[in-house]
Amino acid sequence: MMEGLQPIFLGGWLKTAKITAIILLLGAFSASPLQAMTIKEAVALIHKGEYTQAFTELMPLAVQGDAVAQANLGYLHHSGLGIKKDLAQAYLWYNKAAQQGNAAAMYNLGTLYAAGEGVQQNRKRAFEWVFAAAKKNHLPAQALLAQWYEQGKGTRVDLVQAYQWYKKTAEAGNAKSQHQLGEYYANGRAVPLDNAQAVSWLKKSAANNHAPAFYSLGVMVEMGIGVVQDMRLAMSLYEKALKKGEYKAAYKLALIYAEGQGVVKDYKKAFEYFSIAANQGMGEAQFTLAQYYENAWGVEQDLKASQLWYEKAAASGVTRAKEQLALLTSQQQITSPHQDRSRPAKLTPKKIPSSENILEDPQDSDQKMPVQVPKKPAEVVAKDLPTVAIPPKEMPVPPVSKKIKMPEKVRQLLAKAQTGDLRSQFELGNIFELGQEVTKDFKLAFYWYQRAAQQGLPQAQF
Repeated sequence: MMEGLQPIFLGGWLKTAKITAIILLLGAFSASPLQAMTIKEAVALIHKGEYTQAFTELMPLAVQGDAVAQANLGYLHHSGLGIKKDLAQAYLWYNKAAQQGNAAAMYNLGTLYAAGEGVQQNRKRAFEWVFAAAKKNHLPAQALLAQWYEQGKGTRVDLVQAYQWYKKTAEAGNAKSQHQLGEYYANGRAVPLDNAQAVSWLKKSAANNHAPAFYSLGVMVEMGIGVVQDMRLAMSLYEKALKKGEYKAAYKLALIYAEGQGVVKDYKKAFEYFSIAANQGMGEAQFTLAQYYENAWGVEQDLKASQLWYEKAAASGVTRAKEQLALLTSQQQITSPHQDRSRPAKLTPKKIPSSENILEDPQDSDQKMPVQVPKKPAEVVAKDLPTVAIPPKEMPVPPVSKKIKMPEKVRQLLAKAQTGDLRSQFELGNIFELGQEVTKDFKLAFYWYQRAAQQGLPQAQF
């Protein structure tokens, strides 16, 4: 049985799934030669886009009890092809086919239960049907099952099971699973930390054009974890990720240009990339963009725009943006939301800071907007990444001598992080990566990010 896939939107806790269109090969079921040809011809009509005729051919066979015909009939009702979309009818026919053991119908039935489409939402039943399909070696079901074990959808969270299903589907060529498997190895989730395996699986995912894999590889290359550190190569990977819709890569590129990491500092380019990230709803990018407008960094000073982006950042949950708005309003540097904005005061631009107000990991947004990408570095092929010796499974943390000048805030964070406080671990990673009041140290940054990621902090998992 061959299968074709078409996307559906489920909403709620399940963002997307796949409708499986069942493609039948002659002789794949028990039927008379004439009946087999009728089904084969009907399926061929689906491929040709002649859905109405396909529906006509499939109906009598489905009524007679043929599971493949029933599953395809459910698919046509589900997708609204050749007939008005009817999720209740889709459920009816999927259920009939699933009861006869049709794996694709089991999977599609599970997606209906997950979304509450055509039937009352029941996550437990959704999991049961998807699990049954996965046991029949249905690849999309296996990939979805891995996600549900990871997220605790319809079952308890079980990262070991998630890892096993990701591995199975990754080995079968599923790009998303390959990326997830790489992340598991990079973050030591359910398996010992193994940067060599992480890079290997991320390369495979990138070779299959999976956008997040380019981003994750970029992080590894930028920090020199599992591969030779190469900022230009990291930038090229971030560019590829961005072009494929991984917008948090824009934030990474902005930081690189703002800091001059491996390139000449270029605040105009940094501004362009911060704009891309900010327009995707990334709160920290919105906050930084407000600073750029306020202080004329890489752009002409525009206090109205600055206030707008501070307000957006505040709405995105950036506490510092609320504080900055209050401060500027009290100093009459910009208008309050209730004052006349037509004549804002002119400010003297401030000196560019060394990213003391720039955080590393913005939140993603589901909103997608057109991207104007600045000129990119040289192209790179993921498979050509040079590898290096693998560091120890547990990276030792160098002791912090009291003789070394270190802000009290950092010392307090270090003490809390060593007790297992994941927020402190993540913030330490951020501090060491950006060199905020301490010397930049990518190894220590990666160490603390990993510690936070191992405890499940989403921001630390790339």
